[in-house]
Amino acid sequence: MSSPFIPYQTAKDLDRERQIIDFLSKKWQFEFQKLGDYSVFDFLCFRDNKAVAYIEVKTKNRSVKDYDTYICTTKDVDHGLQLTAQSGIPSFVVVKWPDDFAYVKLTHNQYFTRKSGQKNRNDPRDYNEIVYEMPYSEFKRIKGFEFHD
Repeated sequence: MSSPFIPYQTAKDLDRERQIIDFLSKKWQFEFQKLGDYSVFDFLCFRDNKAVAYIEVKTKNRSVKDYDTYICTTKDVDHGLQLTAQSGIPSFVVVKWPDDFAYVKLTHNQYFTRKSGQKNRNDPRDYNEIVYEMPYSEFKRIKGFEFHD
């Protein structure tokens, strides 16, 4: 039986994720713990040894201007809402596009839903994913970050 986890992230992806969380931890003054491979969210963040946030980091290769909304899987949003409901700890999705950097605090899932998918990872689970279309107006911009190679 094969593992249900298919590792999509390359070493470069993980490095970029680390650069983002390092930047945010300095900017927002928190420590962080990387959650496991099977976790929907990437990090649990702490201040004074108290958990203060769950963060899911996304990086995109296309311009933020290419789409009218941000497409996020229902799994990511709904899991973040569930984490917050169970723990009282807020959940955030942080997105780095080539030309923008922003975050959204997950407070609801009252978004337009549709079927979407991608075939670039050769995973049938991605072909007919249900996603939310999240308005960019719900995102707050983050300034001062650039990737370094």
